[in-house]
Formats: sequence, C-alpha cells, structure tokens
Amino acid sequence: MKYSVVLFLLSAVGATAQAANCSMVDTCLDNGPKPDACRDNQRCLCGTHKEIANCYINCEKHENAQSAEADVDKYCSALRKRRSKPLY
Repeated sequence: MKYSVVLFLLSAVGATAQAANCSMVDTCLDNGPKPDACRDNQRCLCGTHKEIANCYINCEKHENAQSAEADVDKYCSALRKRRSKPLY
C-alpha cells in the first residue's frame, strides 16, 4: 500500500512538472522564428525548424512535438543532400 501511494505521488509530481514546462512552449513559439520569412531558403528553413523543435525539448509529450522533429528532418535532410554532392 505504501509503495502504491509513493508511486502515485511521484507520478503526480512528474505530471505537474511536465505541465509547467509545456506552458512555456506557446511563449517560445510566439517569440521564436517564423518559417514564412524563409520562403524557399533551405538553410533558413532548417535553422528555423530546429529552433521550433527546441521549444518542445522540455515537453516531449506535446501534441506537436513529433511533427516539429519531422519538419527538422524534412528541411535539414534536403540541405544535407545538397552538401554531399561532389564539387566537380
């Protein structure tokens, strides 16, 4: 019985800490870079989406966290492919 009470209290503390960190996501996104300003600049899009994904670091269970990481992969992989081409 004691074990289950301790486990419940620890999970409640973890959920509260997660919720507190998640409230910062909106502030980070509001004050962060906007991808629309990049237009078709791949380097800008890669960096911008990395900064957006960083907003979710302390709130990995946020509903948009995985899509933010997918956007980083999408825009930065295009940039990496361009760099790996031979220069001749």
